[in-house]
Amino acid sequence: SSNGYIFGGYTSASWSPPADGSDGDSYCDETFLFSVTNPTNHPPVKMPLKPRAVGEPPHPAIHRRKHLGPVFGDKTFGVLLREGQGAVMVTSPGLVFSMPALLAGQSDEALVDFFMGDKRCQLTELEVYSLRKRGGAQT
Repeated sequence: SSNGYIFGGYTSASWSPPADGSDGDSYCDETFLFSVTNPTNHPPVKMPLKPRAVGEPPHPAIHRRKHLGPVFGDKTFGVLLREGQGAVMVTSPGLVFSMPALLAGQSDEALVDFFMGDKRCQLTELEVYSLRKRGGAQT
C-alpha cells in the first residue's frame, strides 16, 4: 500500500474464469490471507479460511470475474480493477477468514486499517504468481 504495508493472499485454485465466461467462486481449503507488515506492528500473520460447521457449505476461497483483479472469499477481500477507477479495495475479510486475536470483534474498518493503514491509501503494487506442476510436483 502507499502506507508501506505488505499484505496479500494465497490460493491454489485457478484464477481463470469459467469457460462460459460467467462469474464463479472456487473452493480451496488451503486459501489464506496474510499480513507481513501492518500499522499495529503485529508480527507476520497467516489468516486461513474460517472452519465450517457440520453441514455448512464451504466458504468460497476466491471469486473470479474477467474484469476484476484477485478477490479472496465471497467478494470480501481483494482488488477490483475497474475501468477508469483504478484499483478499489473490497474489505470484509472477517466474514470468511479467521482474523488474528487482536482483531476479534473489530469492525470492517478496523480490518481495513490492519491491512492497509487506512481506507484512503493507494495500492502501489500488485503481484500475482502462478505455480505450475512439473514432473508431478509443484514448482
